[in-house]
Amino acid sequence: MAVVVILPLHHEIDGIIAHLEESMKLPPNLELVLNIVIVPSLLNMCFVWVMDNLIMNPSKTRSNTASIVSTAGSPNTASMLSAAEGGGLTPTFC
Repeated sequence: MAVVVILPLHHEIDGIIAHLEESMKLPPNLELVLNIVIVPSLLNMCFVWVMDNLIMNPSKTRSNTASIVSTAGSPNTASMLSAAEGGGLTPTFC
């Protein structure tokens, strides 16, 4: 689909982009600092933030802990554990 749009409008798209780039021309040293230091640092910070949220999601950790604590005192806990340890029975969950 992109080929159908880009190929016929190739020269027009290039002209529009070249015109936009002329107005945003940066000094070479500023462009270098942006591309080598600032943009990779921002991307790295975003990546770390996303990975941290995926690995250490506090809402999921609290709900898992709460469910473990609430089922620890239930009467079926012993039967579930014995069946899971090789008692030959299928565990039942209430």
